[in-house]
Amino acid sequence: MTRPVRQQRGAGVVGLLLLFAVLGWLTSRGGGPEHLAGLWPIGLGTGAVVLSVPRWRPVVALAVGLVAAAATSWSGLPGTLVLGAVVTTMVEVLLAARLLQRADGRRPELRTDDELRRYLAACVLAGVVAAPLVAVFAVADGLEHPGRAALSVGLAHTASHLCFVPFFLRLPTQAAIARRGERIAQWVAIVVATPFLLVPEASPAIVFLVIPLLAWGALRVTALESLVQLLGVVVLAVVLTSNDAGPFADIPLRYDLPAGLRGVFLSAFCASCAVIVVPCVLRVGEYRDAARRTANERDLVRGIVDGASGVAIVGTDPQGRVTLFNPGAERLLGYRAEEVLGRGTRMLHSHQAISDKAAELQVEDDFGAVTEAMVHRRLVNTLVRFRRKDGIERTHAMTLTRLAPEGETTGFVATSEDVTDRLDTEQALRDALETERRAVERLQDVDAVKDQFVSTVSHELRTPLTSILGYLEMLADGTLGTLDSAQVDALLRVQSNSQRLLSLIDDLLTLSHVTEGGLRDEDEFDLRDPVRTAYQVVAPSWERSRRLDVTLALPEGPSRRTATRRWWSGWSSTCSATP
Repeated sequence: MTRPVRQQRGAGVVGLLLLFAVLGWLTSRGGGPEHLAGLWPIGLGTGAVVLSVPRWRPVVALAVGLVAAAATSWSGLPGTLVLGAVVTTMVEVLLAARLLQRADGRRPELRTDDELRRYLAACVLAGVVAAPLVAVFAVADGLEHPGRAALSVGLAHTASHLCFVPFFLRLPTQAAIARRGERIAQWVAIVVATPFLLVPEASPAIVFLVIPLLAWGALRVTALESLVQLLGVVVLAVVLTSNDAGPFADIPLRYDLPAGLRGVFLSAFCASCAVIVVPCVLRVGEYRDAARRTANERDLVRGIVDGASGVAIVGTDPQGRVTLFNPGAERLLGYRAEEVLGRGTRMLHSHQAISDKAAELQVEDDFGAVTEAMVHRRLVNTLVRFRRKDGIERTHAMTLTRLAPEGETTGFVATSEDVTDRLDTEQALRDALETERRAVERLQDVDAVKDQFVSTVSHELRTPLTSILGYLEMLADGTLGTLDSAQVDALLRVQSNSQRLLSLIDDLLTLSHVTEGGLRDEDEFDLRDPVRTAYQVVAPSWERSRRLDVTLALPEGPSRRTATRRWWSGWSSTCSATP
């Protein structure tokens, strides 16, 4: 806390102590035990302790006790009660201030229900603490009727705290609800009616008519204005009673009661005024804060609802009558808000749309049954057909929510988005994918037929070509007769072209093999084995029929052939005719 703030607080505490002393003198003069309630401004002492810094509070409480002792002495009461005033005042103001203070050390507030309960508890605590202490000191002094004195002082101190302590708390800061003319009229009513009700020596019940005027101010003007009006009425009543005037001064004589009880009636009146005004001020503050927050939230929600131009938001009452139709709903459904407000939402759906949805949900073919099922099952973005104003049906993804803030249904809210174009696009995409799938299947069938044709044709061509090449080889080497050079040249050309054709057929077979299963290591085999087997078959017949000397030379290592290799190396065979 800075030095200027401390100085301001210190000056305020000193001013409160001086005011407490003046009011204590004014309300205590007259002397006698019946004026024990004259220490009525004790609430100012608690306020001084609340405003002081924590380390100075015991000193301030002692100063309050000394002022109370002085006021008691001015009343002409004995020294025992003067000492009792010091002890009682110090204890109650410290306890009340302790109960009011905040944990963070800042100035206490009076704005919420919890703070109101703390304020009332502190005020009652002050009276509860003061009453038994006063009774003890009254018994020690031999005062007659100590219980009456305890009741009078306890109730007076409670009423004093109720009326004075709110001025030292942070009050609601709301502006006056009443306009200027009403505020002036309310002030005039308080200023004129209060002296009229308090000054005459009439029945004490008449003075309670001022409470409705105070309540009027508590509900319509600012918090500080209302508390000032309360304090003005209370101070006037106390001063008049202390000077044997006003409606409470002659209560003992009029009703044949002890003189000290007039303070009890006065304190009851003051406490009644306070417990009416202070809670009303607090409640108005909470109401204004809540109304302000509600208005802000309403504006925020309204901005969101109105800004959702792509979403239809429709609100209804419990009977299904439209109460909200946002611009998004106007754009998507074609209606203006004034055309549908107050009408049922059944108009937005065709009978067939409701029937289809009922069949989907497996409920009765009824609009109410369908909506109840959607709400009960908490369906989100379920597809529902809406009928526009022009009669065209569009499919919406809709969510229907029940509004039941306190368990009782207050209405329904439906939010929906037109997804017709999206659904059409998705269906077109599915149709295109199905068409593509069928085309791929047809291509696969054609490719299979092609592969089968190529494989069949290749095998059928390879066999005769092999035979042709064999005969060409026999013609070329003169086995079937001697040929001249021209014939040999033509024969070699035929043999070369046949070999090329056989090579092409081998390529087709290899391609077919790769297409069917690819190349695998297990397709490899050692070429020496089939050559050796073939040699063992043909060599004896050649040697016997053709008188050929046939020999076979194979490589030492394996000679492997794969689907991509049509040649072999590392081995040879020779044959020669026997002379």
